[in-house]
Amino acid sequence: MNRRLFTKAEDQLLRERFADSTARQIGQQLQRSICSVRNRFHKLGLRLTNAQRRERAKLGGSIGAQHPSAIAHRIPKGNRPLNKGLRRPGYSIGRGRMRETQFKKGQRSKNWLPVGSIKTVDGYLYLKISDAPEPPDKKGGSSPNWISLQHKVWEDADNPPVNRRTHVLIFRDGDRKNCALENLELITRAENCRRNSIHRLPPKLKKVIVLKGAIKRRIVIYERSKRNGNETQHSRRSA
Repeated sequence: MNRRLFTKAEDQLLRERFADSTARQIGQQLQRSICSVRNRFHKLGLRLTNAQRRERAKLGGSIGAQHPSAIAHRIPKGNRPLNKGLRRPGYSIGRGRMRETQFKKGQRSKNWLPVGSIKTVDGYLYLKISDAPEPPDKKGGSSPNWISLQHKVWEDADNPPVNRRTHVLIFRDGDRKNCALENLELITRAENCRRNSIHRLPPKLKKVIVLKGAIKRRIVIYERSKRNGNETQHSRRSA
C-alpha cells in the first residue's frame, strides 16, 4: 500500500484553515482521514491557543453541536423513558422470579462477618473491629473496619502505633499466625532489608540462589522468544 504524502499546497491549506476549521472539515475537503489531518497538525507544530480551545469546546469539540451526526444521536427534549412508571413482574407480588433473588430487608451478604471475626489475607490474620459503612476508596485491605491482628496485639500492650513508612512488625519465629506479643519485634525497614538479604547467607547457599535466579531468567527469555516466534509464523501464514 503506497503512502499518500502531504503536498506543499495541502500544508499551506492546513496552516490557513487550522484556527477556524475542524480536522473533520479539512479532511473532507482533502479527502483524508481525521487521524491523518491531526497527525499533520502535530508535525507542522500547529497548536490551538487557550481561547481557541474554549471556542471549540462551546461548539462540541471537533464535531460541533450542529453537526448532523451530533443531532442524530441527541436525546430529544421531553423524551419519556419507555419503562417510566412501570413495575416489572416479580418486583413486589407479581409474576416472575425477580422477588426470589432480591435482597430482603436487613439481609446481609454471604461474605459478611460479625465484629470480632478473624480472617486470613496473604497468610496474615486480620481482626474485624467495626461494622460501619466503608468509604468507597477504603475497601478490602485498606478498610477501616479491619486491622491486622499483630498490630492490634502490639497496640493493646501500650505500645505506640507502628509508623509503617519507617518500621515493620515482624514475627520472631517466622509464623505469621503466631501473634503473641513475645513473638513480635519492631524493627526499621532498613534492618528488615538487611535481614532478608542473601548476603547474610553462607557463600555456597548464596551462589545457589544466584544461579537459580539466572536459570529462571533464561527460561523466561526462551519461552518469550519461542512465543514471539510462533506468533510471527502464525501471522505469516495468515498473510
